[in-house]
Amino acid sequence: MNINTNVPYVWHPPLLGFVKCNVDAAFFTNNNYFSAGICTRNSLGSFIVAKSTLSNDLVRPPDVETLTLFWAISWTLDFGLQNVIFETDCKYIVDHLSNPKPSSSDFNVIPNKCRTKLFFSPNSRVSFSRRQANLVNHKLVREAKSYANIQVFDHVPSCIFDLPSNEMI
Repeated sequence: MNINTNVPYVWHPPLLGFVKCNVDAAFFTNNNYFSAGICTRNSLGSFIVAKSTLSNDLVRPPDVETLTLFWAISWTLDFGLQNVIFETDCKYIVDHLSNPKPSSSDFNVIPNKCRTKLFFSPNSRVSFSRRQANLVNHKLVREAKSYANIQVFDHVPSCIFDLPSNEMI
């Protein structure tokens, strides 16, 4: 079997009638804070709305991506979005949420909250995407350090302005 490792990972828009919500986070251990980015796009790949935040909540590094997913699910529900495909580059979250039995350990509190929130969005799901296929959100997370508060972007932010169309090669 010959596997080509040079194939680029590209972002793919969701099917008609669905919205894709890409979720990413970064933990900065030296400064003891993390940033989170959430970006939604429609089936044409067009930008809908995005959000970024910087937080110094005392969250363990492994929980940062999960907490960001929880925020994204909550935010899209509050925003009234339905049929949402949440994409994350954290395979642990996807695998955990694929398991039908919730866990009772401390480490699984936030994923279990995600599972509960997803119950209220029945046509939504969480899937895995490599970071290379989601440069928009990766850049949005890095730029969150520039803002003091939560930022909601109704228009494509300047930090990612040229990326959405280039990401879907």
